[in-house]
Amino acid sequence: MAKKLFLCFLISAVSAMGADLNYDVVLAEIFQPICAECHSQPGASADLDLTQYASLIASKVVVPFKPEESLLIEKVTSGEMPLIGDPLNADQIALLKAWILAGAPDAPPPAELTLKSVTPASGPANGGTEVLLSGSELSEAKAVYFGESECTDLTVLDPTQLKCVTPAQGEAGSVDVRVVTDSGEALLASGFEYRPVLGPSYRSLYVNIFRVRCLGCHNNENPSHGLSLESYETLMGHRRAVIPFNLKKSRLYKKTREGEMPKNGPPLSSAEVSAIGAWILAGAPNN
Repeated sequence: MAKKLFLCFLISAVSAMGADLNYDVVLAEIFQPICAECHSQPGASADLDLTQYASLIASKVVVPFKPEESLLIEKVTSGEMPLIGDPLNADQIALLKAWILAGAPDAPPPAELTLKSVTPASGPANGGTEVLLSGSELSEAKAVYFGESECTDLTVLDPTQLKCVTPAQGEAGSVDVRVVTDSGEALLASGFEYRPVLGPSYRSLYVNIFRVRCLGCHNNENPSHGLSLESYETLMGHRRAVIPFNLKKSRLYKKTREGEMPKNGPPLSSAEVSAIGAWILAGAPNN
């Protein structure tokens, strides 16, 4: 009965400690301060090095999941070991048994430096977009590069998040994003897209406004009010959306200027509305 109760106690202890119970814990609490004088290299007694996980497991003195069959437990509970100093106390023996019962796990590998996302994932080519970078082990970040250009105002928020302001790029397109530390770097391939600088051209309006703010409603599959903004042809094919050279008759300009569109989200900025107007006044070219 007593043995069963103690086994239940160990199982409860293992469950409570979870992933925190590993070789590094036992090494710090028992093997290094108590056993290393005899059982470490060079010249480990009985050729048993308790300060190296691989050596310990290879020695077979520990049978994972079975403390009752482990020679190490037999030696410390009988008081035969350690030879030097006081015997292990009840808490130390319980820790060893709980660790073996959990499978005698090694220490988890160190967390890797990773970069998983950049939010928002796009911004104008003239830079100035504040972005949030998410990943792991980011606390030691020294620099962040968008393509070959370093960002500004880099701030470490916590080990999983950074923020910075994007640098300018010579042209639009996707670039790799790199986080650099003293020990290495993490890369997110094509992690950020530079859009053309907002201006009175169809391409600029499409990537900066139509694609970002309008395609949820005005797409080819379900064009609200018969208007799709997925291409120049579908936009200009709508008889009232854009009338070249004429702002008063162009419903696209009127609806965005008055804040009626887009329906989802905030109104377009004055700069965005002005760019649409300037494009229409220039004849709404496919440029």
